Amino acid sequence: MKDLEEIIKNCCMVSGVDITSKNRKRDTFVYGRACYYLIAKKLKEYRYIQKVGKEVLVQKYTDSFISEYLGWNHASGINARQKIGYDYFKDKIFVEMLDKVNELCGYMTEDKSDEPRYTESQVQKLRDQITELLKKNRDNERLIDGFTNSTNGFLLEINQLPEEQRNEFRDFKWRPHKRMLESRIKN
Repeated sequence: MKDLEEIIKNCCMVSGVDITSKNRKRDTFVYGRACYYLIAKKLKEYRYIQKVGKEVLVQKYTDSFISEYLGWNHASGINARQKIGYDYFKDKIFVEMLDKVNELCGYMTEDKSDEPRYTESQVQKLRDQITELLKKNRDNERLIDGFTNSTNGFLLEINQLPEEQRNEFRDFKWRPHKRMLESRIKN
């Protein structure tokens, strides 16, 4: 929730008002809250989804949580985000405000061109992530090489068989052998 606090703080700073107050002045309060709702709704995180069986990128916070965190009901957040799409982006004041808040929060700002704009902190964060992924990739390659050498390519040969033959091997050779080994352990 530190990310929501940071977004609120930056929205207040850019708009020059406390966006948590119940004021409806368009150029400050309403636009400041709209920036908050839009940015908070775009926050994503990886979560393990049991039904899918893997980690998936999902929305970090619900509409209700985003709105209630600011002290409003969920309908206010939904309404603000809907107006952004067809109303607020026509106003230069709102677009500039949103860009400033995005930049202060370290998020990529939206640009009308096809080229995304990144802040220096975003570029550094991406470099760090790339370095970490390359390291993990090298570690995984070492594991695979070690595994391949230790099995003398046996598993690779099985994996290269057509699917029907792999299934036959699994059902009539591997599973019976596995059951036999398990029964030895029990006795």
